[in-house]
Amino acid sequence: MDEHGDRNGLNPGGAKYGAGYCDAQCPHMRFIRGEANLLGWEKSHWAVNPDGQNMTGGHEGRYGYCCAEMDILEANREAGVFTAHPCTEQEQAICEGKEQCGDRGEGITGYCDKDGCGFSSYRMGDEKFWGA
Repeated sequence: MDEHGDRNGLNPGGAKYGAGYCDAQCPHMRFIRGEANLLGWEKSHWAVNPDGQNMTGGHEGRYGYCCAEMDILEANREAGVFTAHPCTEQEQAICEGKEQCGDRGEGITGYCDKDGCGFSSYRMGDEKFWGA
């Protein structure tokens, strides 16, 4: 992500106010680079729950905001993993549609690897290591 949170004339607050966020999941934010993401804003289908019922997520606009992501420590008290989520774009990128933003359910990657490549010491055979 841009260290200044995409601060510009349209977005004077920047990172201090939580603006400029992006990650490898290409979230469909309400504002991207200081401009409202108003087009096509509607509820989106996200998943099927264990009972087989469709679950709808929040609202989603036409554009997503993608950037490479490094999960330093996704963990609980039993295990931890480091995961890199690379992207084909060198900098933050606005995406539109499944080809650019991706669709995990349909196997479309888009600009970024949403699953990533993780390293877990437990999966590598050391079942007792947890820490640094």
